[in-house]
Amino acid sequence: FTDYDSTAWTSVRKFTVIDTITSPTPANNAVNQNVSLSLGCANINGSSFFDFELDTVISMSSPFLQHLSNSSSSVAVSNLEYGRTYYWRARARTVSDSTRWSQVFRFTTNNAITLVSPANNATATAVNLTLDCSDITGSTSYQFELDTSASFSSPLATIVDSTISKANSGYLRYGAKYYWRARAISSNDTTSWSAARIFTTKNSLTFVTPANGETTNLASLARVNGIDCSTSICFETDTTSSFNSSMHQSFCDIYISAFIYEPYFNQKYYIRARQMNPVDTSNWSGTRYFYTQSLVSQNTPANGALNQSINVSLVLN
Repeated sequence: FTDYDSTAWTSVRKFTVIDTITSPTPANNAVNQNVSLSLGCANINGSSFFDFELDTVISMSSPFLQHLSNSSSSVAVSNLEYGRTYYWRARARTVSDSTRWSQVFRFTTNNAITLVSPANNATATAVNLTLDCSDITGSTSYQFELDTSASFSSPLATIVDSTISKANSGYLRYGAKYYWRARAISSNDTTSWSAARIFTTKNSLTFVTPANGETTNLASLARVNGIDCSTSICFETDTTSSFNSSMHQSFCDIYISAFIYEPYFNQKYYIRARQMNPVDTSNWSGTRYFYTQSLVSQNTPANGALNQSINVSLVLN
């Protein structure tokens, strides 16, 4: 319009204001949800508040019923129970109006821990290892149970507590089959125990050097492929395979290699080793034998060498 005239009115149009929320999260019928999560929906511009109702019954009438409000279109909920089905709905609100309540949505929280490592039926494991399971957000701690019995009822049954979804097993026995499982704990609930897995610890080590039947010099080094997380190792040498002669020697250390102590020339020796931790001792390794050299040979100077320095080094093998 102008100061002295105006057009005719346009044709009339109409519009309808949205009357319910959309895009719920968690999605309707969602499963394996965390016990701390956010309820949310699509934002409706111009809304001042969003109201949420959460309950364990679809009629929204149990003593558990929670009324939650927030200025944004999501709200955090926590301390839910594991393996429980929850029902919820939402609406948007201004200072003078509100949408109708949405349909009632449902979700179910997780009640099962999944074991991650060690793998089921793992063999030759370390005798002190990390147990790992899946995480459920909202959990405050985790428990890991180990035993040599599938019923978790032997005197060796152990429960390890952790604030994260990993825990150290502690020292284990050599060559033992262990069963283990885990569960999550929150401030007001505990999951069921997971399905159990099995692993078997390593029970004997293997020699790297000396090779079986090898002839070595007198500074011979014995070295093994050890068992991880052992705390010490003992070597035995003897001139008999029964390790009971007057030549028997035993020496222990924390290292997986050691020099053979003062061997004799031109002698056949037998050697074996085993490892220990604070709760157990491994089997002896397989027995190896080796020979010490029978004589020394002069390496430099060469036989018949001429014009040598007046300060010559004599090198022997």
